[in-house]
Amino acid sequence: MQRDTTILETDMVDSAEPDEFEHDTAQNEDLNVAVFGMGCFWTPDAYFGVREGIRSTMVGYAGGEKEDPTYHALGDHTEVVRLLYDADTIEYDELLDLFLRGHDPSRQQKTQYRSVVFSVDETQAEKARAKIESMNVVTSVEPLDAFYMAENYHQKYRLQHTPSLQSRLKEVYDMPSYIRSTTVTRLNGYVAGWGDIDTFEDMDGLGLEKGLRETVKKLYFRNKHVSC
Repeated sequence: MQRDTTILETDMVDSAEPDEFEHDTAQNEDLNVAVFGMGCFWTPDAYFGVREGIRSTMVGYAGGEKEDPTYHALGDHTEVVRLLYDADTIEYDELLDLFLRGHDPSRQQKTQYRSVVFSVDETQAEKARAKIESMNVVTSVEPLDAFYMAENYHQKYRLQHTPSLQSRLKEVYDMPSYIRSTTVTRLNGYVAGWGDIDTFEDMDGLGLEKGLRETVKKLYFRNKHVSC
């Protein structure tokens, strides 16, 4: 598979309005941003993607001084996942709990894979510090100065490596809409074995055709909680 090394602008993705599937219809609501570093970013992209209230995910780089980092010229940045979420459905404190459960925050890692909360405002910073101050962790809490999107081939990585699903989705989404789509975000998590497959069934397979639904279910059980 040829890798698409294009890097899109974050605003271009945030403003995309995918509308092919039912779960993509409510795209104009006010959403909040959360950014976490918790190891290789493919896993948290999928891990968070199946959570109710998460509208979309994207992966990228943050925390360093190098301008315009890339995967092969990362400099002093950390791999991170950026979440757009509905605070009426999932609160920031809940995201912090998921963050801490989703990796080993007590393990010292090199800069690329370190445990870090990048706060977008002081409220987030205070909540994060209060959550971790009594824990035996190496997690840092730092203000988000800049977020750089990763190359296209890193976005929804597990789903991009599922040819039948990828082919169907690329029929109806351009790349900004693909990354922004709630349906795509959920599917990326399910094919990596995260979430509850019964929820996938309750959502009528996110509107997919029967054969593709079966593909998602097979991959869910085959890849249960797959990580980088």
